[in-house]
Amino acid sequence: MSIYDSVKNNFIMKDAREDWASYRKSLTDIILGQKPESVMIVGGGRCNDIDLERLLEMAEKVVIVDVDDEAMKEAAAALPEAMGSRVICRVASLTGIQEDFISDFCENMVFHARKAAVEQEPEYFSEQLRRSLDEMEGKLIKSESELKDAFQEDSVDVTVCCGVHSQLFSLVSYFIRSLIYNLREAYLSMAGSGGRGGQMDGLQIEMDDAVRSMDELQAEVDDRIRHMNDRVIPIINRAVYRAAKRTVVFGNEYMPESPVEGAFQCIKDVRERYEPEESHLLWEFNRAAGKTYDVVIQKCGKNGKFRIVDGNKAYIDSIENPFAGAEMLVRKFVPNKEYTEYLTRDLNFEDYCYGAAVEKKCLHS
Repeated sequence: MSIYDSVKNNFIMKDAREDWASYRKSLTDIILGQKPESVMIVGGGRCNDIDLERLLEMAEKVVIVDVDDEAMKEAAAALPEAMGSRVICRVASLTGIQEDFISDFCENMVFHARKAAVEQEPEYFSEQLRRSLDEMEGKLIKSESELKDAFQEDSVDVTVCCGVHSQLFSLVSYFIRSLIYNLREAYLSMAGSGGRGGQMDGLQIEMDDAVRSMDELQAEVDDRIRHMNDRVIPIINRAVYRAAKRTVVFGNEYMPESPVEGAFQCIKDVRERYEPEESHLLWEFNRAAGKTYDVVIQKCGKNGKFRIVDGNKAYIDSIENPFAGAEMLVRKFVPNKEYTEYLTRDLNFEDYCYGAAVEKKCLHS
C-alpha cells in the first residue's frame, strides 16, 4: 500500500452509513423538495450523506462528480440494477490537483522528512516542502473553463455540494501536519538527549531552534492552505452554480467561533454572491467519538428575476392600503419592480411563478 493510500484510508468513515442516517434523510428531503428530474452531487464519493435510491425514485438521472472513481462506483453498485444504470460517474478534481500528484507528493515528502531527521537538517525539509507546495499551487484551477467537462452549464435541475469544501485540501493538510509533528518530536528528543554522542551546549541550542522552526513552518503551511482555498472556492462555486437549471444546494460545517477551513470561505462566498435561503441540519459525524456538526444549508434559486409588472386595484390596494398586520415591505406600488421590493424572498413562490410563466403549467392558488 502506498503512503497516499494509507493516509487516504484515515479519511474513510467506516460507520458513516449508520452514523449519518438522520442527516442523510434530512438532506435528501431538502433535495427532493425541489422536485428534480435530474441531480448532480458534487464531491459525492460513496454518497453516505445522500440517499441515492430515494433520489432515483423521483429523478431520471443522477450525476456524481468526484476525484475518487472507486468510491463513486461503489455508490452506484449498491443500488438496484435498474437504478444504478441511471447514475453517471464523472471523475474530476475540483481543485485541479490530481491523485497521482498527491501520491508522488506524499512519497517525496516522507523521504525528505526522514533525511531531515537523520541529518538534523530542519531547513532542508522546509525548503523541499515549500518547493512542493509551490508546484501544487501552480496546478490549481484558474477559471471555470477548466471544470467544463464535469460541469456542463444548465445540465441538471439541481446541483448539491455538501460537506465538500472543508475536504478540498484536508488530506494534504493532515499529511503535512503529521510530518511536521513527527519531525518536531524527533528534534525535541534530540534536544533532550544531546543528539549524537550526547553533546549538549551548541547542539541543545541547535535542536531548540529546529523545534521552533517546525512550529513556524506549520503556521506557514496553514496560511498556504488557506490561500489555496481562497483561490479555488469561488471558482468551484461558480461552476457548481452554473451546472444547475433551477436550484443549487450548498452545505458546510458552521462553526463561527472556530471556523472550519474551506467551509467558512464557501459560506461567505455564497452569501455574498447568491443571497441564499439558509437552514441548519445536525450532522452526527462520528458517533463513537461524540463528534457532531451544525451544517448550514444554503439553497440558491436560479429561476431568474421575478417582477410584478402590474396588478388590479385590489392587489395594488393590498400594498398601498393594507389591513392591519398584512403590511408589505413598502406602501407604494411601482410597476415592473422585483417582487422582493414588496415581500421577503420565497423560493416556493418563485418555483410557482416559474412553473406558470415558463413551464406553462396550469396552477391555482
